[in-house]
Amino acid sequence: MEKIAQFGKSIGKKLLLLVASLLVALILIEILLRAIGYSPAVTSPLTAFHQADSRLGWIGTPHHTSRFKTLNFDAIVETDSAGFRKGASSVTPAQGASDVWILGDSTVWGWGVSNEEMFTSVLQEKTGAEIRIRNFGMNAYGTLQESLLLEKLLSENEPPAKLILMVCGNDFTDNLTDQGGARPFLEISNTDTPPTVANLPVEREIGGAVATLTRHSHAMSFLFYCSSLVKQIRKRGEHEDMFANSWKQADKTPKGKAKKPLPTEQIKAMRFALEKIDTICSEHSIDWDIISFPQATTRYAKPATTLALEEIATGLKAELIDLESSMGEDRQKYYIGNGDFHWNAAGNSKAAEVLVEQLGPGLGL
Repeated sequence: MEKIAQFGKSIGKKLLLLVASLLVALILIEILLRAIGYSPAVTSPLTAFHQADSRLGWIGTPHHTSRFKTLNFDAIVETDSAGFRKGASSVTPAQGASDVWILGDSTVWGWGVSNEEMFTSVLQEKTGAEIRIRNFGMNAYGTLQESLLLEKLLSENEPPAKLILMVCGNDFTDNLTDQGGARPFLEISNTDTPPTVANLPVEREIGGAVATLTRHSHAMSFLFYCSSLVKQIRKRGEHEDMFANSWKQADKTPKGKAKKPLPTEQIKAMRFALEKIDTICSEHSIDWDIISFPQATTRYAKPATTLALEEIATGLKAELIDLESSMGEDRQKYYIGNGDFHWNAAGNSKAAEVLVEQLGPGLGL
């Protein structure tokens, strides 16, 4: 028994020494990184730029600036006092300018581009001082979350003259998934009853202590970034092949034809979320449009998501604007690539140009 006790003490001392050594190493790394002016970088923005919200799931962290860097891009992200991406335009909206709110997920939020490169910033440049473009994009949101965000915004602000809702293909599935318990979602029990909003308030907070520590510690941020970068390097070849194969498959799909229809549950959930937004806009006399987001993998075909939105929009007061054909058949140059299907800076600029053409009369241009 005495030998066992001595052995236990020995192990305990070694573990204590190991923990102390790791803490000293982290402190030294922290001092070194700050001394050389290291700019903390992240590869996944959800916990880096967002904080938990019991009703929405998450919301942007106010007054936060950080570097969003992967193997494919390097961008500086800066948020405003409400946690949304800060506009970066040389145009200052005039007093009394008409507000145009733009809601959506990662592309509206500005994935992979700096604030001045976001299509909303470029759009502000193109529309001028009589219009105020407000970017309310929130990373990884589904359409249901956007309807809840719209309610929150209207409780805090005067209604806008125009609302633009950007709908991506992944929104159809996001409306039905709870992100590991971190967001509200739509639950469909059977085809005869309407969806119900579930997980509200949300049962799990995103981020937590690790995210907070990473946000405030250069050493932890650096270690997590290096770990994530290694994973990206390992999967880069796989992502490049996926992107190339997606383009090859797009060439084989007949123009104007969808590859396959969406599941009934996805369409039903999207209809519920859009009808909710339609009701909110009617109550506040807001003119609104739905933008069907173009997809790189359906260069010639009309996406099943667009066909579904066309069907749903017939019963709404919103106009559906399909950006699919407007981006052109050579749209590959507008995407980040290497498995990342978000717009690059050129894609954001092109989107702003197309939106001015499509929305100009409605914006008074």
